[in-house]
Amino acid sequence: MFLQGRGAKSLALRDDCCRGIDDMTSNHRKHALIQSHRQVEKLNSQVELKRAQYLLDEALGKTGRTLRKAKNIKFEDETLNKKIAKQCKRLNLMHDTLEVLYSEAENIPLSKRPVTMRRYMKKVG
Repeated sequence: MFLQGRGAKSLALRDDCCRGIDDMTSNHRKHALIQSHRQVEKLNSQVELKRAQYLLDEALGKTGRTLRKAKNIKFEDETLNKKIAKQCKRLNLMHDTLEVLYSEAENIPLSKRPVTMRRYMKKVG
């Protein structure tokens, strides 16, 4: 269904984790797992101070660009068009929200060791 739209194949086969469309569609869970694992690895490879910006620019940005391209493809199935438009809107809202949080978080100190109950009891006790 998705691959029937003009230009959809080029959007679907952007990564080298699959040997083709058939491999991607028959092993969609494996494909999703590989993609998620790669995203987490890339995020973890960033310095902590740059992770939020990387997430906004690279991870969400790349996915948003791909979704916007998919939104411009007119599929025969109208429900697919609606799903893509809905996901595009959801991702844009998420990006905007995270961008505001990131800009407001500049003055917040870096993460600290969490206070465990044992450490808390030593302090108070």
